[in-house]
Amino acid sequence: MKIPVQCLIVLICVPLVALADAYKCKQPNGSMSFQDTPCAKDAVGSTVALPKIETVDQSAKTAEGNPKKQKSYGLGGTPQSGESDYQKERAAKAAKEQKEEVDAKNKMAKCQRARQQLDVLNVARPVYKVDSNGNRNYVSDDNRAAEIAAEQQKAAEACN
Repeated sequence: MKIPVQCLIVLICVPLVALADAYKCKQPNGSMSFQDTPCAKDAVGSTVALPKIETVDQSAKTAEGNPKKQKSYGLGGTPQSGESDYQKERAAKAAKEQKEEVDAKNKMAKCQRARQQLDVLNVARPVYKVDSNGNRNYVSDDNRAAEIAAEQQKAAEACN
């Protein structure tokens, strides 16, 4: 059986046309649907040409002749093109929250350390401080009250 050349051309071109179109189908129950495959046999349908989506607005050129990029919006109205202002805001907010969390943990650690030092000074036994050379310098009973006052002030500053 010999197939005419025109039929072969039509058969080759039909799938290419179908890739660029959508199908509007009216179902037997009266509902309408849009799909990328041809309508079912019991549905009445037509082909709908889809408009080409432009990423650059040619009508909105700046004075330098560079086109302005249009923003495309996804679900919830958030910009989707490149790294948007919304994404930058979220990243900055997350970084700020993380910094605040680290600062709070550091403040809590300083507060605990100051309270521990105060507790050590309040114990009724000899207390010493280690200098930069690793030598122990014992706090005399005369200086203990001044050291306690200084540690109380440090604890108050660190814990507020």
